[in-house]
Amino acid sequence: MIETKFAIAWDKIYQSAEQTPSLKFANLVEHVCQTSEITTQKQRTFLTNAEQKMVVKMTCPPPPNSDDRTKFFYHIVQGTIPVMLWTRCKGLANVTDWSTALDPLVTWETVRERPKLLEAIHHERMAAYSTAQPEAHLGHYLSVLYDNPDVRPEVVELRE
Repeated sequence: MIETKFAIAWDKIYQSAEQTPSLKFANLVEHVCQTSEITTQKQRTFLTNAEQKMVVKMTCPPPPNSDDRTKFFYHIVQGTIPVMLWTRCKGLANVTDWSTALDPLVTWETVRERPKLLEAIHHERMAAYSTAQPEAHLGHYLSVLYDNPDVRPEVVELRE
């Protein structure tokens, strides 16, 4: 199996973070709390720091403009950032501090053991839909972009 740029970046991050997880994890998460922060410069920062980031945690929706949104996701994918978690809503009565709203989902334990992160997100979504008013629950608005580094495309030889 060919080692991809993405898989190599994940392995490098994990090896580094395993040495001092509590000190390193905060530096591995990029937090965006306002759409206005998502500028071309910020996108370039994602690309240049991609080997140092595991998660982009956005407590705001992606850029509303289609072109800006496309460019933003392009930079995330090209930057080999494996996980992006965001909300599609900014106004929930039971969320008082948006800067920490996603923290219970994005922990060293859930990110280190990748299936646990997806399970935590799934659990939060299911909790929303088990209530009478799912739209009043954070889980109703969670979105995730997850690129699994363990799944690598098969290389097929081209024929003439």
